[in-house]
Amino acid sequence: MGDPLRAIAVAYMVAGAGAIVLPAFVFVAGYRRWGWRARVALVGAATFLVFQGVLRLPWQPAFSAWATARWGVVAAGLLASLTAALWEEAGRYVAYRVAVRRPRLADAAAMGVGHGGFEAAVLVGLSLLGTGIALLALPLLGAGGGGADAGGGAVPGTGWPTLPPEAGAALDQLRQAALEGGMLAPVLALVERAAALTLHVGLSILVAAAWVQRRAVLWLAAVGIHFAANAAAVALAQMGHAVAAEAVVLVLAGLTLYTGLRWGPLLDAAAGSNDPAGTQPAVP
Repeated sequence: MGDPLRAIAVAYMVAGAGAIVLPAFVFVAGYRRWGWRARVALVGAATFLVFQGVLRLPWQPAFSAWATARWGVVAAGLLASLTAALWEEAGRYVAYRVAVRRPRLADAAAMGVGHGGFEAAVLVGLSLLGTGIALLALPLLGAGGGGADAGGGAVPGTGWPTLPPEAGAALDQLRQAALEGGMLAPVLALVERAAALTLHVGLSILVAAAWVQRRAVLWLAAVGIHFAANAAAVALAQMGHAVAAEAVVLVLAGLTLYTGLRWGPLLDAAAGSNDPAGTQPAVP
């Protein structure tokens, strides 16, 4: 393995570790500063697991294939973004209704970190780590780089003498994609997770306000923001504008968090009126 590929592999592993550690670091900081509760964060993680992992992801590939065949790739991508937003925000609302019925601002933030943190660690962090490990392991699997046919043309995968041609071709594609993405790809992946975590906190606060105030428009706003962030990121990335995609998500995340925090005093007041003894500090 050449030095550039080794450096890229290490960058993927660092980004993967960062995606796993970041939510834990944020939660510990919130616990110390604002009294975030681990139970509430675990409710947020369970919400993602149930409403995405159990209720959406199992049928999503077949649905996307059907939608692509019927309406095309763009429509299928938009539908995937919409279903993700609907399922996750519905899950948040159900979680407030069932498990955290009088959320303070600190609770809403902790639930968002649990929700977004589980996604970051399990779906993204482990994937990035796996990619980095696979890139580091390439020299152990053979020479790589493909072979040549009788006419001198490239034959993908034949440069991996210890592997079947299909596996060799897949490793060639992995290496080529890593080299094309360079160091920027894992860095952007980590930035995207930080932005997504911020977005989840803001959305969690909006849905908490929707539950406490019985205002459906706030829940619909959360769905719309979630959909917009997903759709914009996917569309821009597919057009080759990865940096712009992350910039859009960062802006949406910041605006959503700012908007959500404005509902914080209302959440704390509502929780305090039902629990006079509660004096948990609000997130600023």
